[in-house]
Amino acid sequence: FFEVELKVDADGGRRMFAKSLIDMSELETRMGSAFSIAAPLDCVQGETLQQLTKVLSEHPGRLPVRLLLRNDERREAIIELPDGWRVRPSDTLRRDLVHLLGDQVAMRVEISG
Repeated sequence: FFEVELKVDADGGRRMFAKSLIDMSELETRMGSAFSIAAPLDCVQGETLQQLTKVLSEHPGRLPVRLLLRNDERREAIIELPDGWRVRPSDTLRRDLVHLLGDQVAMRVEISG
């Protein structure tokens, strides 16, 4: 995300300048209200659930985590995790979650307001 300033010279030429640049993960951290993880229920059980809590604790931040779990019948449950597992969104966190939960996992930062 970036802010752009466009200037028009007296001769009609145009120049574009970036006034500020913000990394996408920084934007998510500033504007996000929650980090959602959607996965099949069978992917988040037993030892994998313990590993999930470890992954989340390795990426501490201010965004609460919501788990959206679905079973084979497409029934869903949303679980809000305790404040101790708040995260900072990053590419590394996303890679760690895909590595742990597989390609069926989906993640997004919710923006409020």
